[in-house]
Amino acid sequence: MVTFANRVLFVGFGAVARCTLPILIKHLSIDPTRITIIDFEPNDAVLKPWIEQGMTFIEDRVTEENLGSLLGQHVSAGDLLIDLAWNIDCCEIVQWCHERGVL
Repeated sequence: MVTFANRVLFVGFGAVARCTLPILIKHLSIDPTRITIIDFEPNDAVLKPWIEQGMTFIEDRVTEENLGSLLGQHVSAGDLLIDLAWNIDCCEIVQWCHERGVL
């Protein structure tokens, strides 16, 4: 199992993210307190088991205006951003990550 010591940020926590997170945890040794989830429509029942493991949930919407400041609070060079949101331009997030060394 690969160990990942940096932070992980999930942007969006819909159906695909809900399937991705357990796979990530199964195959990547990471401290759950290093994982943050951002979504603008929280589902408390779905989030509860993850928060109980130590993950952080941020209720917010990533927009063109706040993309840099919001993402920059939770990831930096060497961290991993998993963009599973439907409402954000993927190319903008990829460019932002590339410029900052975020995976």
